[in-house]
Amino acid sequence: MSNKGKIKLKANTAYKISFDTKGYRVGGNGAYYFLKLRSGQENIMTIGEWYDRPDAPANNKIFTFTTPENSKDLTIVFGIKNEGGYYVDNISLIELPNGHIVDGEDVGFDNNVRPFTPNKGLGYEEGFEDGVLADSLFSFGFNRWGHFTNKPNEVINGKLSFTSELDEVTYQFQDKNNYYEFMYSNDKYLKLSGNSTYRLTLKYKLMTEIRLHSDPSLKGYAYIFARSKATHVDGNPDNPLLVGTEIHFASASTLETVYTETFELMTPSCDDTMIIIGLYGIGTMIVDDILVKKV
Repeated sequence: MSNKGKIKLKANTAYKISFDTKGYRVGGNGAYYFLKLRSGQENIMTIGEWYDRPDAPANNKIFTFTTPENSKDLTIVFGIKNEGGYYVDNISLIELPNGHIVDGEDVGFDNNVRPFTPNKGLGYEEGFEDGVLADSLFSFGFNRWGHFTNKPNEVINGKLSFTSELDEVTYQFQDKNNYYEFMYSNDKYLKLSGNSTYRLTLKYKLMTEIRLHSDPSLKGYAYIFARSKATHVDGNPDNPLLVGTEIHFASASTLETVYTETFELMTPSCDDTMIIIGLYGIGTMIVDDILVKKV
């Protein structure tokens, strides 16, 4: 919380706040960080909301806001929703002159989006070495499951690989669910056509066995889907997601052994297909060097 003795915020005034931040502990489902404006003991404005996993690099956040008219006793408060934790450093707060809120020049990029990397796409082997999921062929999956690993005994190639390992609080919230979609293809780079065949090659290894969450005595498996991104098909909630291909693998893989596998996926008849990699059960799978080509 800002110190009212040192930072005296005025009513009906524009401000810009910038700070460096990095996540250090994963939160529960729906967790996010926030920055609010408070009048006395009451939150009167949300200045900004964001979320960064601990494996993501530190980054700089900038928010602009205008305090309401006739507001008094103002403070700025950093907080968090649904557990977790993050670092904050190098905080700068300035009053914007004459109400000017926007500094700098719009050069054509969407806010908070990295410029497009033209050499990525079909035929590009994704090794996750950029360290930025938003700029990779594959990103985290459902509920932001899946993340980087740099542990020497886990990495398959280079400095980083992708892991299915999740925090215990996730399993607690999922209440015996057995499906964990931890990787989604990024349609920023992988734009897949309907009714088409694609060949996917990847390297993987298991660090722990895949066991069912509902019955740990039973073995699970890894799976790959080519599936529609739509929640429902044709507005019919009883109609399941369109699935082009479903492949099961890794059910009998030796632990800590690197495998190279190639799969052929047939996409469904829609224009919003994504590739999903997940586990049916709980386990730690490491994935690296993914290559997707159209057949």
